Amino acid sequence: MRKRILIAVLIVSAIGVGACLAAVLSGPKRGSVEYHKKGYLDLDCIAVPGKWLRYAPVFVKDRYFWKNAKRKTFHLVALVESGYLVRREIVITNGLPRYVELMVSRPWNHVRSNASDLVWIGRPIGSNAVVITAPAAMINEVEEWVRKADVPESGK
Repeated sequence: MRKRILIAVLIVSAIGVGACLAAVLSGPKRGSVEYHKKGYLDLDCIAVPGKWLRYAPVFVKDRYFWKNAKRKTFHLVALVESGYLVRREIVITNGLPRYVELMVSRPWNHVRSNASDLVWIGRPIGSNAVVITAPAAMINEVEEWVRKADVPESGK
């Protein structure tokens, strides 16, 4: 009887170890585009860190947000350097850069897929330009949206 229990425990533990190894080994390879995409998108939810942070001292909150912002920037830079993301600066000629940024980012906020989460639109301080960072396959589409927001059709 004890032998059967021991054999069952060994089988269950072997299955558990095998499942853990499979989960670890099936993840994206460190340094790959998939690894950086996953890291970037996982850190995208730092706006809702959990209830514990609500009651934490200010220095803990600051450390948490700066650490996550640094990690997110690391993944973003790695995706740009790998060529998966493309960064373009577009000079705004007719409108306010803030208005163009809002008009372009609003549609992307409604389209929530993994690719649209990687679209980033920002403005350099003191510049009349908009900087877009998007997957290489989507960069022309996003640039077209910026151009349309900058120079709307006549009559509108």
